Amino acid sequence: MKKNKYSISPNLPKGKVVQAAISSQAPITITALKACGISCLKIPPWPALAAPVQSHADMLCHPLGGKKVLVARENKHLFSSFQKNGFQPFFTQNFLQKEYPGDILLNAVQMGALCFASPFCDGTLKEALKRENIRLVCVKQGYAKCSTVVVSQEACITADPSIANSAKKEGLEVLQIRSGFVELPGYPYGFLGGACGKLANDTLAFSGDLRTHPDADAICSFLANHHVIPFSLHGGPLLDIGGILPLREEEEEEN
Repeated sequence: MKKNKYSISPNLPKGKVVQAAISSQAPITITALKACGISCLKIPPWPALAAPVQSHADMLCHPLGGKKVLVARENKHLFSSFQKNGFQPFFTQNFLQKEYPGDILLNAVQMGALCFASPFCDGTLKEALKRENIRLVCVKQGYAKCSTVVVSQEACITADPSIANSAKKEGLEVLQIRSGFVELPGYPYGFLGGACGKLANDTLAFSGDLRTHPDADAICSFLANHHVIPFSLHGGPLLDIGGILPLREEEEEEN
């Protein structure tokens, strides 16, 4: 049996993911992940947020790599859940709120040594990134994590112009897609970044059928150029569930 370890680089596992944080209100996706041998740390609804996103992982926690994870202030249940799984959680400086920008404290997307987020992200997150030598790149899009599909340290997919422009300025390869075509009940549409997550260095999983997106061919081609395979966890439309956040992965075998 292979040993597993805490994922060092958020959103970018090197080995096969064995544990991920995911909304407790995404039963079909959870079942599919379990069938892949992945343990799910289920995020329960938190009433401080609007109902459609109350259990979204990318709104309620932010893995920083290793055992460190930032959790929404006063969410003691989630804090305890991470502790029981061996993590070292700590709380945000501010309280989450239902209205923007009070709901985006943790909605930041880390890609290697960069983190794209709104200037309104939490102060404790900013301090933590600084300690980890992760450079914060401020963007207009408050829902940066939801809006960004992390492909590799050098590549991402987004429908958001501000993230696309900022990422390109940082030297990243960007595929800009059309907005919408992702369901999020309660809102007109969701974001593709909230409908996916990497399950291994070369595998990007989607909650729903990627082929339902009109830019599916371009997405598949872009992923292939970066040696990443798309994997639809189940059929039906793409669903913004708050992302699939890798927490633990198998250790790579030494040559």
